[in-house]
Amino acid sequence: MIENPTAFRPDVIQDSPLAAILRRYQGIEPSLVNLNSEEAAPVMGLKAKTLEGWRWKGKGPRFTKLGRYVSYNLADILTYIERNRFSSTREAKTARRKELLQQNQGQPQ
Repeated sequence: MIENPTAFRPDVIQDSPLAAILRRYQGIEPSLVNLNSEEAAPVMGLKAKTLEGWRWKGKGPRFTKLGRYVSYNLADILTYIERNRFSSTREAKTARRKELLQQNQGQPQ
């Protein structure tokens, strides 16, 4: 989890979907806010169908599924965004390789 989710200030990112969500839930702890796929996707710059595909592949932020209803916790979305922030393409590739190695270590060969 990111240390200070309120560091994402709506007044700094005025027109983004993330800013709109943060304004709507201003003053509420992000861990108490759940968004459906249609709300969560634009926050990450995605379409709801992309999130659906990621759920099948085990990618993306954590989600909750109760029956047919899928929701994303705002704190999990902010954490996912923070974990995928890199200074260079090389850093991103290295992180991806480490992630794949960790996934493969748990699978029988």
